[in-house]
Amino acid sequence: MKMKKRISLILTVLLVVSLAFAVTACGPGNQPAPPPPPAEENGEENGDAGAAAPNFGGLLLNMGTGTTGGTYFALGGAMATTWANNLQGLTVTPVATGASVENLNRLNDGDIDLGLAMNNVASASWHGDFPFDRPERNFRAIGVVYPEMFQIVASAASGITSLDDIRGARVAIGPPGSGTAVVGEQLLRVMGIDVDNDITAHRTGFADASSLLQDGHIDVIFAVLGVPASAIVELEVTTALNFLEISEDLYRLMVAEHPYFERVPIPAGTYSNTEDVYILSCQAVLYACYTLDEELVYHLTRVFFENASETAMAHAMGRYILLETALEGITTPFHLGAVRFFESVGITVPSNLIID
Repeated sequence: MKMKKRISLILTVLLVVSLAFAVTACGPGNQPAPPPPPAEENGEENGDAGAAAPNFGGLLLNMGTGTTGGTYFALGGAMATTWANNLQGLTVTPVATGASVENLNRLNDGDIDLGLAMNNVASASWHGDFPFDRPERNFRAIGVVYPEMFQIVASAASGITSLDDIRGARVAIGPPGSGTAVVGEQLLRVMGIDVDNDITAHRTGFADASSLLQDGHIDVIFAVLGVPASAIVELEVTTALNFLEISEDLYRLMVAEHPYFERVPIPAGTYSNTEDVYILSCQAVLYACYTLDEELVYHLTRVFFENASETAMAHAMGRYILLETALEGITTPFHLGAVRFFESVGITVPSNLIID
């Protein structure tokens, strides 16, 4: 009897140590953390969705989100609460950041364990495209969180009614390090517009940009926001707006270089628009440090999707966390823990997105 108790104690200690090591091993160049004890020792059946999770023994993870007033930060807090409510001994702390670019940089550097980012920015990191200087690949996908809508509004007073009029305009392209700025510059490049010479670029977020637009100091705002966006609704109270559309021809040019975008409508009547306005859409995705333990990421993924309704009760964007769209638009490899979960519920991850 004493021997059995001693073995049980040893196994428990090994589980806690191995999971703790998964976090501290998150820097680039480190080897993946060793796995926790096998399923028969921790009471799980390997690969079964809904299997009971181990006690993570006070494990702490940091998750890069966005600015404190943005969707990523608030939604990240809701996600963290869902994990805390369903995974014993695990705490995920949302960290305020500059959003997509900064989160991927910090994942690549091993400074954070999880991060929210737009799929187009993740693809740029993987391939070393703008705004990254070289390929950075120390991250893996967990799954789609919600669709990101790239909306472009111009003050009616500016006389700008289409993107053909944007050359020479004063444009808020988004804050440095944001997905908005990356999409905006990608779009301008495809249009043959030099961001430094052909427009007057203001690198600021929507709140400051709204004030500038109302006061007549800028003409156009780029913004990645949900539809409908309360910030745009509020802006229309004081300022007449034109909604600028992505034409079919421009969309074809865009996806030829950036295949992860879709062209979707803002339905007529969403704002003051009397007709559908077609815009670019991509995906907000949850990513993990590539060295996080497979067992840990399996349970993070499982709870993320199985308990999405709990997240949705705390933040409206949680309603988009769906297994049906979990893989959409992701072009960089998945974490093996996420792959394991998807396989357990009958979802096949494309083989080219499994590399570890």
